[in-house]
Amino acid sequence: KLYGDDVGAVLETGFGHVRQGREVAILACGGLVHKALAAADALAADGISAGVVDVLRIKPLDGGALARVLGGYAAMLTVEEQILDGGMGSAVMEALIDTTGAIGRPFKRLGMRDGFAVVNGDRDHLHRLYGIDTPDIARAAKELAVSPRTPFCAMSCRDASPTSASMIPDRRSAASRWRNSSATQKARSSASNR
Repeated sequence: KLYGDDVGAVLETGFGHVRQGREVAILACGGLVHKALAAADALAADGISAGVVDVLRIKPLDGGALARVLGGYAAMLTVEEQILDGGMGSAVMEALIDTTGAIGRPFKRLGMRDGFAVVNGDRDHLHRLYGIDTPDIARAAKELAVSPRTPFCAMSCRDASPTSASMIPDRRSAASRWRNSSATQKARSSASNR
């Protein structure tokens, strides 16, 4: 049992934080949650603290709650058994960006690439073929865990909410930096000399 008596909260947010960690969060769905848990065990043997999040659905996905859970991780990995384009990893990125204004840390998606090849086989064979089996998940998570760290957001994501103005980059200061940049000044100068 992944959730015990906490199913109501999981259904409300669209995801469940089934294992705590610090370095890398592995977000998976369906049967891949169990492979993500096995990968987290393998990573623990290598001294890497990996958490696992079960994404039950991608719509609606509570971006504020997700940002609060992922705020303590240095990197994120999504794993899905479908085509990546428009899939779960994309929905997670969109929810985080819409809530916090940025992802701001290493992020990788594992899944099937779009294409026209038709391959048949049992589920485990296809997981190995598409690089979404337990060793593949562990390898990708380990690569993310040892990559350079960057902060997720300017403030603690535990305070994130869809309307938290301080989580959204100040567009005025970005526009000011652009207006005052040397490249912009040179372009303006050459345009006025024409």
